[in-house]
Amino acid sequence: MRGTTRSVLIWVILIGIMTDSQGASERPIVTFNPNWAKVFTGESITMTCYTSLAHQNQRFSWYKDDEQLPVNGQTYTISYTRTGHTGNYQCGTTFNETSGISSLEVIYGYLILQVPPFVYEGDDVPMRCYSWPGYSVRRTMFFKDNAVIRPLKAETNLIIDNVNKDAAGTYKCVKKSESSSDTSYTDESFLYVKGKPIKYCKHWSSTILSYSFVYLFSSPEANQTPYPVTQGDNLILTCDTVLSPLRQETQLHFAFYKDGQYVQRFSLSNQYEVPSAQMEDIGKYSCEVKASSSTVRKMSKAIDVQIQGEHLINIPYLSAYTAR
Repeated sequence: MRGTTRSVLIWVILIGIMTDSQGASERPIVTFNPNWAKVFTGESITMTCYTSLAHQNQRFSWYKDDEQLPVNGQTYTISYTRTGHTGNYQCGTTFNETSGISSLEVIYGYLILQVPPFVYEGDDVPMRCYSWPGYSVRRTMFFKDNAVIRPLKAETNLIIDNVNKDAAGTYKCVKKSESSSDTSYTDESFLYVKGKPIKYCKHWSSTILSYSFVYLFSSPEANQTPYPVTQGDNLILTCDTVLSPLRQETQLHFAFYKDGQYVQRFSLSNQYEVPSAQMEDIGKYSCEVKASSSTVRKMSKAIDVQIQGEHLINIPYLSAYTAR
């Protein structure tokens, strides 16, 4: 008999904060194809060690549950998954540190609620209530925190729009059997946002997986050049942020504020220039970044720009005398 009538997954979302350091963008990432963190036994999945740095003769290493695998290529393919393939996968390269964990769960059962292994803030996140091939079902229903978010329909997919921390909660899908109106199969995922307790029921048969919710780009930082500023200098403000290495194609727009008021509206430039800065340009400056492909917006902390007095100009001393 394939599994039980109730298969449950506790899905843990950890908030992974990107740093502004160059090293953060160099850390490799393990991606899945197909892009699901949970699959049935007997399926195929390919993992890729994505790195933003390309080096000649670069070698790769792979790890499962901290043990090295006999694989040295950039991809690792499991042609026929078994439950023993469940675990935490990482990769490393000759020139990079080891990646973060990407978790895979292989299920021998009737039903799985599939989600991608990586979710970025602002993404539209797909979920698929996937039943074992050959298992006949009527319709599918989705819940969040025991409240119906989509009634029974033939469609087995659900999209969670513009995901953020508020997406935390227990998601569940239910499929009813065509052969018996009293038989249904359920898979459940708990989305955990750091700082909130995990709900746990003793009668659940569950597996805890690490699932990453990562920032699309880091919190911006406003910086000034030169420092300090002297009256008459060209003051340049820069809005610095770091994009996720997997979302380098995302277009960012930047705006600048002085004392909370716009001085430069959103544009592709991450710089704002004040030619020949004067005393009236003294103030608190901040910047804001938004992604053109989503609703994600982030504001920097304000920096206090002070301007010193004018440069002193050396005037030659002239003396006069009368010839006798």
